[in-house]
Amino acid sequence: MTIYFSKTEQTFFDDEVNSTIPADAKVISAAAHAALFAGVAAGKGIDFSGAKPALIDLPPPTVEQLRETAFAQRDKGLSIAALRIAPLQDAVDLGNASDDVRAKLTKWKQYRVDLNDIDQHEGFPQIIDWPQPPE
Repeated sequence: MTIYFSKTEQTFFDDEVNSTIPADAKVISAAAHAALFAGVAAGKGIDFSGAKPALIDLPPPTVEQLRETAFAQRDKGLSIAALRIAPLQDAVDLGNASDDVRAKLTKWKQYRVDLNDIDQHEGFPQIIDWPQPPE
C-alpha cells in the first residue's frame, strides 16, 4: 500500500483504494499520514499549501457557525422531547394519567420551552446554558 497526497486535490490517496491518482500526487509515509490524522482527531486542520502537508490550528468558528450548531443541537433535543411528551399527553388526554405521568409531562414540556428559548439568553451563541432533560 502506498499513500499519496495531492496539493491540487487537497486530500490523500491510497493506491489500493483509489484507481486514479492525480498527476501532482506525492508519496507520504504511513507514519506521517497517521500523525496528520491524529492531529485532525485532536482538532487540527491539514494545510496542503507547502511541500508536504502540515498540521495547522483551525480558526475559531464564526458566530453564524456557532448559531447553526446550537440550533441543530436544540432541534435534536426538541425532537427527543416531542417523542417523550406524546405518550404522556395521550395518557392525560384519555383521562388515565397518574399523578406521576402528569408530573413527567409538565417537566418535559418545561424542558421543551427552555430548550426552544436558548437563543433568547444573553451571550448566545457563544455562551449557552443548556437545559437538562428530565429523568
